[in-house]
Amino acid sequence: MTHQFQPGSELIKPLRQTYKYMSGLKVKRPTTYDEATYNLQPYENFHYRPIWNPDIQIYDEKITKLVCTDWEQFRDPARLYYATFCYDRAELQTRSKGQFNACERLGVFRTMDDSFVRTVSEFFPALRHLFFGESVVYMYVGRFSVGTAIEQCATYQSFDLLGSAQLVTKICAELESRNPAILSAGKQKWLEDEKFQKLRALTEKLMVTWDWGEAVVAVNLLLNLIVYPLFFEEMSESALDNGGAGYAMFSEFFWHMFDYERNWATALVKMLIADTPANQAVIQSFVDEWLPQVIEAVKPVLSVFAMPAQAKDGEVVLQNVIAKHVRPLLETELGLIMPPLSSELHVTKV
Repeated sequence: MTHQFQPGSELIKPLRQTYKYMSGLKVKRPTTYDEATYNLQPYENFHYRPIWNPDIQIYDEKITKLVCTDWEQFRDPARLYYATFCYDRAELQTRSKGQFNACERLGVFRTMDDSFVRTVSEFFPALRHLFFGESVVYMYVGRFSVGTAIEQCATYQSFDLLGSAQLVTKICAELESRNPAILSAGKQKWLEDEKFQKLRALTEKLMVTWDWGEAVVAVNLLLNLIVYPLFFEEMSESALDNGGAGYAMFSEFFWHMFDYERNWATALVKMLIADTPANQAVIQSFVDEWLPQVIEAVKPVLSVFAMPAQAKDGEVVLQNVIAKHVRPLLETELGLIMPPLSSELHVTKV
């Protein structure tokens, strides 16, 4: 007997659109980012408590004063998971390498004005120690924050800050032909120079801050919201007027990191306030506690803006940064209140 087979197809309706662990995610079609992020952190059956602190669980929501009914609802605005993060930063590294090659070919560092090399030597090497300290802060945030989405952002920021410290080092290495002691002296400035001691103390205080949510607000929405615009916007403009175009050329790479840090932290705060309105008062207390400390820490460093060719008043520069970046974010975007500032620093709205 001959058997005949007719090829064909049969449509099998899937029982669900994605994996079972994602059933609580309220989206029509989960993305790869969602699948690599949502509901991966365990919330029960931890089996044992940390030996160094038996009062908390391995993953414990009590480590922050902030509360949330569903930590898993947070989404990184950039939608980065490990693969896309690596692709993005690899592209940034390629661009950075091309920038260094162009500077070498055009003699950008060799022809930088002597007075601006001295200015850069005064503050720039010390920034790598600030970035490294912040990286340690975000290693902690990545370990103890709640939910994989927040942990991812914190971990990527920790990587970025290490990368920023390395980029500072590489730029300084290019300037060693002009100032052979730029890196070694930079470390001593961070440890001993009076103008950095308040900033160093603030960094060390952040490194031991227990509440990871407080650390995110203090670093991303206060300290870096002032430091990055000061040294990679205002200083870059001054560099162009003082024979330091090479410095300004590299500011875009640091600004790329700054955009990511500010955006995900802002999205997190907005989500927390929308989820639990009582969080607004908690976040306001963080701002009231840390913003005056940040301003006091950066004020001694403002003297570097008094450059020989075209000087700027450091206090005015700081006022511009607060009016342009800090006040709009805190008051307009997040609905918070700027705490009273020092009588020596009057900042008007723009």
